[in-house]
Order: sequence, then C-alpha cells, then structure tokens
Amino acid sequence: MADIYAEPFAFPRWLYVWIANTNWNRTSRKNGIRPKDMFTRDI
Repeated sequence: MADIYAEPFAFPRWLYVWIANTNWNRTSRKNGIRPKDMFTRDI
C-alpha cells in the first residue's frame, strides 16, 4: 500500500490561521478566561 500525503499548498494559509485562532479563543472561554486575558502577564 502506498503512503498518501496531503498537498500542503491546497489549504489556504489564512484559513489555517483563522481555525487556529478560533480554537484558542474557544478553549480559553471553556477554561473561564477571556481571549484578551491570554495576552496579559502577571509578573
């Protein structure tokens, strides 16, 4: 059986970034923080 690989150029970069950002925002809301809070640093 031959290995089957996906063509990386067939998936638009903007869509990949949008999906990744959506996932971070959704995960942060499930954990009880706002997406904006992820960029604040407590020192």
